Amino acid sequence: MESLFLILLGITGLFFIFLIIKSIFKKREFCVICASVSTTWIFLIILYFLGNFSDKVLIALLIGQSIAGIFYLLESKTSDNLKIFRLPFILTLLALVYFVLQKFDIGSMVFILVLWGIFIVIYLFREHEGFNTLVNKLIACCKGW
Repeated sequence: MESLFLILLGITGLFFIFLIIKSIFKKREFCVICASVSTTWIFLIILYFLGNFSDKVLIALLIGQSIAGIFYLLESKTSDNLKIFRLPFILTLLALVYFVLQKFDIGSMVFILVLWGIFIVIYLFREHEGFNTLVNKLIACCKGW
């Protein structure tokens, strides 16, 4: 059987298992789809490092879904003034996944650190006249499209 078919089947099975678990433990709030996808890629990455699974593209796609889920979850729970950090945050997640699946890249790590530094400086000076406009544009980057 093809890897993709088995993965789709596995995610579907986990979806219903987690749905049952969620209904039993009503005080536990979690996204069933997120749990299914995350469990799948965690299992696949273990198999990958053990040499029993080789489709890094499929793993990367699943992890990408988790990155998007983490991004939107944190964005929904973050105050507006911290949303300035969306770009460095999502790029950090992307780089971390790349480092795990491919290789560590010092240039990318330095870039991420510099980017965080720039955004932290902008954040610290957000009340100043020149920075206020920039901060508002950075916060509103994903609104109104």
